[in-house]
Amino acid sequence: MDLDRFLGLAAEHGFALSEADVFAAQQREHHARTAAELQQDQAAESRRLRNFIHG
Repeated sequence: MDLDRFLGLAAEHGFALSEADVFAAQQREHHARTAAELQQDQAAESRRLRNFIHG
């Protein structure tokens, strides 16, 4: 879901969120993860990009 749609959905349900709130939550989540978890995420992203880039 894109950010604008997410913020719209939150507003429909009575939550007052901004882009800054979402980015701050993402940063908190990122800092709470272990190095191994972050490496797994990067590996998955790398595989996705390898399949996207034709060489």
